[in-house]
Amino acid sequence: MEVARIKTRIIYTKFWQDNYISDLKAKEKLAFIYFITNEKVNICGIYELPDKYIRLGLDLTVKELDTIKEKLSTDNKFLFIDGWIKIVNFEFYNKFIGEKNEIAKEKELALIPARIIEYQYPTPYPTDRVSLNGDTLNNHKPITNNHKLITINPKSKPLIPFAEIQNLWNEKTELAKIVALSKTRKEKIKLRWEEHPDLSEWATLFITITDIKFLHGENERNWRADFDWVMSNDTNWLKIIEGKYTKQEQKKIIIDMTGDAE
Repeated sequence: MEVARIKTRIIYTKFWQDNYISDLKAKEKLAFIYFITNEKVNICGIYELPDKYIRLGLDLTVKELDTIKEKLSTDNKFLFIDGWIKIVNFEFYNKFIGEKNEIAKEKELALIPARIIEYQYPTPYPTDRVSLNGDTLNNHKPITNNHKLITINPKSKPLIPFAEIQNLWNEKTELAKIVALSKTRKEKIKLRWEEHPDLSEWATLFITITDIKFLHGENERNWRADFDWVMSNDTNWLKIIEGKYTKQEQKKIIIDMTGDAE
């Protein structure tokens, strides 16, 4: 069965001003954009690409590629598993939607080994990395003596990626940065995570916020949103995603500085 390749990829110009991307070294930036735009990328974000082709395409040595993989893996941007690449939060980069695309996506997933699809971190913030066969870099210790991958029990209670959420906010928004996660903030994050247990949803929310000038002080009271306001209740998130704070509705909104915006 032929795999549906994506022949067109849209990269926003603000990609280069992204906080995370701007801190990468030149070859790391090139590798990052290569991993989301090369000809093997499909609509499910999991594809097979041996290291020898990556090194050839990017003109990297084995050591350079392993170092870059280690960096991008540790930062939870990509997973590298036995010659396969899994783009973390691929929904953020993939803007192709519709019934036909969903059907094509299901067909692609059916061709990918289950262990690759299920492969994930045993904790939100891995520090251990193991290189197998000199070809791929694995991000944690799911390796037994016979090199079989061990995945998380899907029935186990998922851990809340507090640090990832903090990093996403600081990278994707231009509002006040999160310096520390207090107990109160973690409690709010926990409540919102129960409603939105997918980091791609959080990335979409934060990116949407960047395009809403009203939340950046362009309103009658010069009020600016912050992380605590977004997390304060279960309605602010929905109002942002549903377009409550678009330019057309700004004049009708009265801000409650202590919590919600009506």
